[in-house]
Amino acid sequence: MTFIFGPDTWSVPLRSSHGGPADLILVTTKVLPEIDVVELIRPAVRPGVAICLLQNGVDIELPVVRAFPDNLLISGLAFTCINRDGPGRIRHLDYGRLTLGVYPEGTDPIVAQLAELFDAVQVPVKISETVVRDRWVKLIWNAPFNPMSVLGGGVTTRDIMESTEGAGLARAVMEEVRSVAASRGFEISKDVIAKNLDATRRMTPYKTSMCLDYEAGRRLEVDAILGNAVRAARSARPAVAVPRLEALYALLSLVDRRIRARES
Repeated sequence: MTFIFGPDTWSVPLRSSHGGPADLILVTTKVLPEIDVVELIRPAVRPGVAICLLQNGVDIELPVVRAFPDNLLISGLAFTCINRDGPGRIRHLDYGRLTLGVYPEGTDPIVAQLAELFDAVQVPVKISETVVRDRWVKLIWNAPFNPMSVLGGGVTTRDIMESTEGAGLARAVMEEVRSVAASRGFEISKDVIAKNLDATRRMTPYKTSMCLDYEAGRRLEVDAILGNAVRAARSARPAVAVPRLEALYALLSLVDRRIRARES
């Protein structure tokens, strides 16, 4: 099996290591409006090639599904605390596992093969037959801690958890995400919130990737992590009240707009 890895920029030619067509395209870009994943991978897509989106957020798969309906789509999540300190410099702080599954549900031998390759380099993988639900489970952590780390002025996970107000807000945002997931048909146990908070208390103090993007003046994954969840809440029938998610989304959108204005 050969692969194409999505770069942080889309100026790198897409080809497999041996120069021929790839068996699987692994997209690892940030989920940003200006990164058109469909056009990024189109030159490499052929009949039979699988596509894996190893990215953050919820409701990110539809553009790829619509563009390439006949290709297997694997949705993937990374659970790891890493910091990119510079070009080619990655610092691993804590955790390090993946979840992979066929979108929107089910499994396929290619998923198992991909999992074996990750396992061979000591990256444990959970194969999920309900990967969309797993995206909502991961959002329970991402939705509070990523934006709070930015809006708090560059704080770490420990800073948030050692603050009564910070930990309380994180819990409340998690409850809102859980309610939105339930409106989509994904019942998530309250125990997931308690486990996430306990794990965050115990982890190495960590500045989220969004916080590092903010400090480096890079654009933020506002919609993948917050906007899509807010829109899902508003479109539910009945609508789901998510005042804290909406507040974080509005504030983070302002921060991101300022970053973009500096680039123009």
